[in-house]
Amino acid sequence: MDDSDITDFLDSDSNFELPDHSRFGAMIEDQQNFINSFKAKTSLAADQKAKESQRKLNKLDKDIARGTKDVEEFTLKIQKLQRELDALNEEHDSIEERNSQEMKELIELETLVKNRSSFKLHPVDAQRFENSRFRLFACKSLTGIRWNFTESNDKKLVGYVGNAHTEQIKKFVIDLAKTDHADVAKQLWSMILACGFQNKPTAASTHPNDNKEN
Repeated sequence: MDDSDITDFLDSDSNFELPDHSRFGAMIEDQQNFINSFKAKTSLAADQKAKESQRKLNKLDKDIARGTKDVEEFTLKIQKLQRELDALNEEHDSIEERNSQEMKELIELETLVKNRSSFKLHPVDAQRFENSRFRLFACKSLTGIRWNFTESNDKKLVGYVGNAHTEQIKKFVIDLAKTDHADVAKQLWSMILACGFQNKPTAASTHPNDNKEN
């Protein structure tokens, strides 16, 4: 059977109809339009989701940067407070050490005062002290010599030597840092001798002066 036979057979069959190719074309076009529309909608949704994801990512980056800055500032504040705390602790330790030293000195002073208040000379020593005190006053009365220290510290000795009989007064300033004890004594005795001696005491010279005077 060749093609002409097939054609004759189809033509002789009254129920046979050729398909409407135009209707298939419309269906295909509709499907293609649907596919294109679906692709467009899908692409638009994907773009929107991508943009939203990028927006969220950008916001997250900003939040992270802001959070990092806040953490850095907070860390700097903590470091500053820690330095201040260390300084306060050091000052507190210094104060505690100073207070401990002062308390120790206070206890020693109280002990010394207590010991001195309860201290009593032996009767023999007490008599010697009174005899020496009497001889000192007698010597001052006979010679008229007085000496007084107006300033005394580790660096210098300041005062005067005077004679109540002759009204002579000699001031002195001795540099203790450059003078040994023997030279200090020699200088003082030289000024005492330089004031001279008198054999007749005055009425005023028979009484001791203030506690600093010797």
